[in-house]
Amino acid sequence: MTTQVRALSMRDAYFLTYLAACIGPPLVVRGLLGFVSAKPGQDALAHALEFATKTLPLYDQKAQGTYRLLLETTTEYGLVIPAEPTTATPYESFLQTVRSVVSRAASAKQDPAVSAAYQAGTASGDMHLSLYVGRTLFYLRCSAPEDNLLATAAGNVARTLFAAQKRLAEALRSPAWPAAVVEIASKIDALFISPPDAAQVQSSSTHAEYSAWERKVLPLLDALSVTVARG
Repeated sequence: MTTQVRALSMRDAYFLTYLAACIGPPLVVRGLLGFVSAKPGQDALAHALEFATKTLPLYDQKAQGTYRLLLETTTEYGLVIPAEPTTATPYESFLQTVRSVVSRAASAKQDPAVSAAYQAGTASGDMHLSLYVGRTLFYLRCSAPEDNLLATAAGNVARTLFAAQKRLAEALRSPAWPAAVVEIASKIDALFISPPDAAQVQSSSTHAEYSAWERKVLPLLDALSVTVARG
């Protein structure tokens, strides 16, 4: 028996792909901590790794119940997604598969507003993932600024974050969005006019600057999601 696929609403086109990204932070951060190790004499990095490991329950709490909500909502639409990933390696494939499934469902409606909502959800999800992974990554890098692995990862996360914000800004230009969403979008845009250079966060001073900026961005991203949910 074939499951009937319902047309996606604008709200759920955003949320299904956004939720898929929200599952990622605890998995990706654990993967990061598994790759990084302190060498003899790197006492500061050893301490930072110990502290970062203790914060993992906070990431778990943030993501708790997200997969269940994602599964319930996709099932309502007749969409099939993979089982919940438990580590970073299968998560990458999981995220791409979910986005592919939701993209096809969004495209089937042939509604520019739904397509814009899907693009906005994908971009918001990439920002969410980058910000939370960056929170741990940039903290670690301050303890070992010469570490090549951390430097490369920091550059990748920074590029993903700023590219995602540009995609989000473009998707939120759709005239279908309510005024409340447009207002939040303009506030996010303002914070990215002259952002800190995340790829170069490698000292206590640059980390403090980035952290202050990040604490302004994340609440706006959360507010955006709440506002989209309200329709």
